[in-house]
Amino acid sequence: MSQSSVTSSVTNIITADNLNQQLQWSGSPVGTFALQVSGDYEQDMFGNVQNAGTWVTLTTLTTAGGNPAGIDLQGMGAPWYRVVYTKTSGSGTLQGFLTGKML
Repeated sequence: MSQSSVTSSVTNIITADNLNQQLQWSGSPVGTFALQVSGDYEQDMFGNVQNAGTWVTLTTLTTAGGNPAGIDLQGMGAPWYRVVYTKTSGSGTLQGFLTGKML
């Protein structure tokens, strides 16, 4: 969280209708998390990116909202998901946990 921005790995969520994103950090980071999805991102079976895709922000969370931060995302239709942290000031260590299920 000392860099100007950090982007998580991309996760395939094609079989998950409902997700929960939990973010927790140490230190004193000040910044914003953008929860993003893509319909046109592509990777091969080895994880090599074939198309970087267009990313749409679903919602944002801020470090000022408390630690940990979390949100339920329901009715997900997009096949790809990621989180982007944009630093305003400070630094810290970040952990993210994504869970999902199909109803």
